[in-house]
This record gives sequence, C-alpha cells and structure tokens, in this order.
Amino acid sequence: MKNNYKRLQFEERIEIEKMLNQHFSITQIALKLNRNKSTISREINKLNTPYSSLNSEAFATGKQYDRRWRKSKINQNPELKKFVYDHLKLRWSPDQITTTLKRLFPNNKTMNLSHESIYLHIYVHVKKELKKELIAQLRQKRNYRGNVRRGADKRSIIKDPIRIDERPIEVLGREIPGHWEGDLILG
Repeated sequence: MKNNYKRLQFEERIEIEKMLNQHFSITQIALKLNRNKSTISREINKLNTPYSSLNSEAFATGKQYDRRWRKSKINQNPELKKFVYDHLKLRWSPDQITTTLKRLFPNNKTMNLSHESIYLHIYVHVKKELKKELIAQLRQKRNYRGNVRRGADKRSIIKDPIRIDERPIEVLGREIPGHWEGDLILG
C-alpha cells in the first residue's frame, strides 16, 4: 500500500468499473490498484447508484471545482445568505451570527456555518463594491483581515545584546543590582 495519498485517476476509475463487472471483491480491486480498500469502497458507494467511471469522474471534478472556487455555504443557500446579510446590517459580529444560527437551527446543518466562513465570504468577495459594503457593516472596518504589520518583528529590540555566557566574570557574583538577570526581561 502507498503511504502518500493521491486522488483516484480516471484510468483507475475505469479499472474499478471493469473489475466490478467481472465480480471482483473490493479487497481484490484494492490490491490490484495498490490502494486502500476503504478508498475503493468510498469510491463505489459515493453516488448511491450502480458504479460508472464517467459519473464518478464528473462528480469528483465537480467537487474539486467547488472546493477550488470557494463555493461556500452562504452562496449555495439563499436563506442563509439573507440571514447573514440582514444581521451584518444590524452590526452583528460574525461570531454572534453563527451562535444565533446554531441556537435557531440546531438540527439543520445547511443553516449552520462558522464565523470564519463569514469572514472568508466578506474578504474574498469578487465584487469590489459589495465587498466594501460588507466590510463597512463590520464593527472593525479593516480592509484586510489579520495582522496587517508584515515583515520584521515590531516589538522592541535590544540593541547589541550580550548573551549570558559572554558576560564578564564579575556578573556571576551578582553583587551589583544591574547584574541580575531581570534586566533581560522585555516589558
């Protein structure tokens, strides 16, 4: 068995279909393709129909496309989108919105999402005007999310630091107040 996971290729899907038609077991197919039998089992059962390599490839390609282009739950569910947008207009934080969604729709997974999904939806929005409008509805109207200070560490830096093992020998006695290690602490 391989240790590194790779997605099934179309050629492997064709082989799976051929072997299923010849009544091979899942274990035999997995050994022949050098894959884990759980991978083969998931592949066969994912569409809940008789296995077809073409349908399976189309499904996998669609899933990959959705992932790549960030098809979020918000875009897929108009009711959820309206709820989020309405509450952003009321100046609710994304965290408050997700908590309320979980309380109002505890058993409905399509109406639950994380606050990170809301932030991602706002900050990775394609339409510039709508993105500006959504950012304006947030409490902190930052154009970028996260730490804006990039590059070097902005904390205070000790000029010409002397390592402890490079200090003079008289420091070992600690008789003078300035020789204590407390002077190394950054406040």
